[in-house]
Amino acid sequence: MADQHHEVHQAEPIEPPISISRLLHILRAYLPAMLLALLAVAVGYCIVALGSYLFSPSERITALPFRLEFDGATRGEYPNGTKFSSAEIVSTPVLLKVFKDNKLDRYTNFADFTRSIFVLESNSMAEALASDYQARMADPRITPVDRDRIQREYEQKRASLSKNQFSINYLRPAGNGAVPEPVVRKILAEILRGWASFAATEQRVLSYRVTVLSPDIVAPTSIDQEPLAATHVLRTKTMRLLDNLRSMHDLPGADLARSKRNGLSLADVAVRLEEIVRFRLEPLLPTVTSTNPSAARRFLQIQLAYDQRQLTAQEDRVKSIREALDLYTRTQRQPDGADAVRQSGTSQVAPETPGSETVVLTDTFLDRLTALTTNAADLSYRQRLADLYRDEVSDQVPLQLAVTYDEQALQDLSGGGNAAPAANVQQQLDTTRTEIRELVVTMNEIYAAISRNLNPSTALYAASVPYTRIQRSADLRRLALFGVLVMLLAVPVVLILALVHHRVKREERAEEELLEGESV
Repeated sequence: MADQHHEVHQAEPIEPPISISRLLHILRAYLPAMLLALLAVAVGYCIVALGSYLFSPSERITALPFRLEFDGATRGEYPNGTKFSSAEIVSTPVLLKVFKDNKLDRYTNFADFTRSIFVLESNSMAEALASDYQARMADPRITPVDRDRIQREYEQKRASLSKNQFSINYLRPAGNGAVPEPVVRKILAEILRGWASFAATEQRVLSYRVTVLSPDIVAPTSIDQEPLAATHVLRTKTMRLLDNLRSMHDLPGADLARSKRNGLSLADVAVRLEEIVRFRLEPLLPTVTSTNPSAARRFLQIQLAYDQRQLTAQEDRVKSIREALDLYTRTQRQPDGADAVRQSGTSQVAPETPGSETVVLTDTFLDRLTALTTNAADLSYRQRLADLYRDEVSDQVPLQLAVTYDEQALQDLSGGGNAAPAANVQQQLDTTRTEIRELVVTMNEIYAAISRNLNPSTALYAASVPYTRIQRSADLRRLALFGVLVMLLAVPVVLILALVHHRVKREERAEEELLEGESV
């Protein structure tokens, strides 16, 4: 019985629960080890993240910022009003010339070269504005009305910013030394120079958009072998030159521009051409004889019929525009008194409220209100029709003069009685043709002088200093966020490992004490 009582007292005691103070005491004891473990995790993650960032796929971008200096760049237009697009800077003719001049076939092919060059709009203010409004639009609490208002506000501010800052970029894989860095920076600058030269010389963006006839317009042709036909053709060409001069008179500064070679102005050239027509060509035609009078008369009859057809077609165009204007005016006319009285029979009276006036909404009132809202559009349309009618009527006058001249030429056709010698006629035609050619050269010189006033600065752009950056597929911000997540996960894991280690140590000590008690 005594042995059994002893065994009952040697039973394993019940372990009391761990208190908060005891847990904190344990963690304080393991604090150096836990900090060391967290530091090891942080250092290990930094090494892995840095390795993944450095060895991730990357691209090298060399950029050359530049600013467009010509008038109209912010509106997307060249100085002469032609539409401008940044894609023109890297057009195929410009890139092909740069590719051949620098012999880039040693490093790459033309297809890869064209895919590597691109132009981007570079405006820090626009980027900051977009970032600001993007954050405002991302707010889920704003209503659709506020969202629409913010969108319109952003578009208005974005339209007010300048749009003349760009950058031309060359993209290539990092570590690939196919095209050396100095060569890349050189070809970017040459692309800009090539585009500026192509735009100024080939596209004529620094010249006014007015057609100027060339001196070859008066060059003799096969039809000029007949003196009568040659005289008629030369007079027609001279009249076209006078029309061309009138279109040049509308250019800014055209009245003051003069040729540096002979000091003539557009007015001087116009006077000279009018004198040639009035005092040389028209008096010369009645004196011209022909080896075949019937053929000469037939030629003049054909010209008269042609000019009459042109005049009839022009009169039909004028008539159609006038009819359209009359029809539109009649449909937009307000109703007369009888209609107004008849329409006033149907009306709507707004309900009266205390302290308010009664408003009668008749059909006539509603029609007038609608007419007021569309008045601006109607006025613009009528103005366009009136301007078109005026231009067509002006174009009708030269055709009438041509018909009158052809009729007079037929009447004055000589049979040889008062005819001048053929040699004298041909000499006068050659002299007149030479003089007209010199006047056309003067016209082109004056046009070039006027065009220089369109954009005084011949530089279309101003380039900045090029720079190179490496763009990698791995994002540092994402790697940093992953690092924060790893550390947040590492903290509870380290705490659990510390508690488990303390528990294991405690159980080992308990087993050792038990074994020592049994051995005693």
